[in-house]
Amino acid sequence: MWKRGGDWCLPERAPGYLQGVAHYGFMEQPHIPELLHSVPGLAVPFVPEEITWYLGHETIIALEGHGMVAWQRNCFAFMVRNSTHITNYYRLPGDQVVEIGRRVAI
Repeated sequence: MWKRGGDWCLPERAPGYLQGVAHYGFMEQPHIPELLHSVPGLAVPFVPEEITWYLGHETIIALEGHGMVAWQRNCFAFMVRNSTHITNYYRLPGDQVVEIGRRVAI
């Protein structure tokens, strides 16, 4: 079942498990817990302290011979390493986040 609001939806994947999909513009800064508080008639009670957030995370590894010129590869890897951490970007409590990561060679 889809619950729709302006730029978000919450499909229920299994009893008690929701997948949140929200769309934000380039200059907007998401605040996911605040967004969930604003959902009218949420089928599952929203208790922030009981939520575990599962996030994907990629670590960029700059290797030679993967199709990019050296300076581009190193510049891109530098920018990714210095970008805002995903937990901070979505304003999630760090002690409730599980990150599933992988290494990506460029």
